Amino acid sequence: MVKTVRIGHLTIGEGAPKRCVSFIGNNKAAIKTEIMLFKQKKQAIDMIEWRVDCLDKWQERTECEAIAQLIKAEIGETPVIFTCRTMREGGLAQVTAESYSELLNWAINSSFFDAIDIEQAWEEEMSGSLIQSAKSNGLVSLVSHHNFEETPSIEAMVTLLSKAEQLGGDIPKLAVMPQTKMDVLRLLEATLLLSERSKGQPVITMSMGELGQVSRVIGSFSGSALTFGSLQQASAPGQIEVETLAQMMN
Repeated sequence: MVKTVRIGHLTIGEGAPKRCVSFIGNNKAAIKTEIMLFKQKKQAIDMIEWRVDCLDKWQERTECEAIAQLIKAEIGETPVIFTCRTMREGGLAQVTAESYSELLNWAINSSFFDAIDIEQAWEEEMSGSLIQSAKSNGLVSLVSHHNFEETPSIEAMVTLLSKAEQLGGDIPKLAVMPQTKMDVLRLLEATLLLSERSKGQPVITMSMGELGQVSRVIGSFSGSALTFGSLQQASAPGQIEVETLAQMMN
């Protein structure tokens, strides 16, 4: 039996891979512009990720809450992933474990989000606690790992993805940087292997940069259940504009 995960009204792991775009505006006005773009391209978009670390004032809860309310009010039933991407994982947030945990717990206990991205690199006790808190509050946990330097071995990637599942995460997520075409193929093979070993556990994987763009398109083949496109400006190397991505996937 194929495993699936519900995020809002979407079933992840069933049918075609879902398409997600990231809101990366640095203030309320920029977020409003992204919301307008979302409405224009809504037919190509299944889900939104809010990259809170891109805000100038991301550490101010009142600012975060005001923008979260704005997003929720404007996008209808489209599910939202809350992400605070740290600098070590390619984001903009320079945080301590304590401040990261406090921010994610705020998001988990709010009523604005359907899923939460939890970086796997934190100590297991903290990441495990965040995963359980998300589960208790009805949020799906995406347990993520990003490597902007290289593509590890197939077994190392499968181990990383399996560890996310062992921690209790709902959907493991892995993004790696290829140096060669063979690196891209290794990422695809690791995705297939995990899917086979876990009997269809939904997983999100991507090979970044221009070289790895194919991995963002062929999730139906590799087993990656969700892919990220861009509204206008990419939030990660190699992202494809979401309407173009939708055409390429069809």
